[in-house]
Amino acid sequence: MFYTSRRAAAWCGLAALVLAAPALAQGKKAAKPAAAPVVDTEIQGALGRMANALKAIDSFELRADMTTEEVLDNGQKLQSSSAMTASVRRPNRLQVNVDSERRNRRFYYDGKQLTIYGPATGYYASVAAPPTTYAMLQAVADRFGVETPMADLMMWGESGVRLDGVTSAVYAGADRIGGEVCDQYAFRQPGTDWQLWIRRADPALPCKVVIVNTDDPAQPQTDAVFSWTPRSFTDAQFAFVPPADAKRIEISQAIAAKGGKQ
Repeated sequence: MFYTSRRAAAWCGLAALVLAAPALAQGKKAAKPAAAPVVDTEIQGALGRMANALKAIDSFELRADMTTEEVLDNGQKLQSSSAMTASVRRPNRLQVNVDSERRNRRFYYDGKQLTIYGPATGYYASVAAPPTTYAMLQAVADRFGVETPMADLMMWGESGVRLDGVTSAVYAGADRIGGEVCDQYAFRQPGTDWQLWIRRADPALPCKVVIVNTDDPAQPQTDAVFSWTPRSFTDAQFAFVPPADAKRIEISQAIAAKGGKQ
């Protein structure tokens, strides 16, 4: 699952999680019986069903209504809300709008180049990118520290759900998200508690995620509610055409910009 990678930290605003490999045992020791899996087969099956549903959709619009918590110096938590709308065409087209009253961003990926644009300021930055959306998101995260929910969702649809860092997994029962009956699952791992809701009817797409940073005593939370719509797109919808008054800057400046409407 994406919460076993550093992308969990990005959603919660944490530093990257580092999982250290244990040292190799020295000498010969008696073999130990295999431990029971932390995640039972029914939960693994539900996650596999979700991954297959993600793999099956090639062209779609995804909307995520997101709520994040910021911890002030005095320990008080403030919530903020934003909306992400992503147009996706596999394997190499992506356009993302992230909008709130505090920040606005546009991301364009046309299979060759990634552009980040701030519509309020007119600043934009472009960088050459790998030839697939999944590889592009990984490369941008590695090089610039920019990580988005799209990276995790694309990973689910490419390689399935990773569970190697999970220490506890439970099925919490049925819930209703956006009018859909969804099955709720709760997971724990070092530094992070997270929950995932999966649509019960086909296609078994993610309905909602909640992530809690347990490394922080205040335990700030991030949640996102998803809606999925199959849709067709033209190449032009993924290509960035700078407005007449747009100003090009280095991508590091675009990423680092903070505060105000951007």
